[in-house]
Amino acid sequence: MNRKYLTVLALIVLLLIARAVVLGGASEISLKSAPQFSGLVAQSLSKDLQSPTLVPGRDFDLQNVKFLDNNAWVVARIHPLKANLDPGVVVFNRQNGGYQVALGPGSAFDSSYLLVMPPDVGKYLNSQGVVNGPIEQ
Repeated sequence: MNRKYLTVLALIVLLLIARAVVLGGASEISLKSAPQFSGLVAQSLSKDLQSPTLVPGRDFDLQNVKFLDNNAWVVARIHPLKANLDPGVVVFNRQNGGYQVALGPGSAFDSSYLLVMPPDVGKYLNSQGVVNGPIEQ
């Protein structure tokens, strides 16, 4: 029994040494997960700015994420962390099991865009001061 125990212990030690050699002594790192919708916003912002992909947590954060209409619509504020971005708002719509950017990113939207959205989404955007013109019902 002692021999099996020593064999297993020796195998574990060898695996740990081999791991350290393969990794070159590098320590393991883990990345903090990005908030929901950050990837979609990063892609949209990068496309609009014609720049390399922006990184959530480094270039911008999402704030005041509001779920509306039974979670079918989401409104979030974009808070820039670097000077190359302006604050803005983005609206997502749930389609085919996932969310897609439906409006924005932008700082103001014409009320005509809201005609295809549920009334509570339009009212919320209006309350946030990002709608130009009266909301049509």
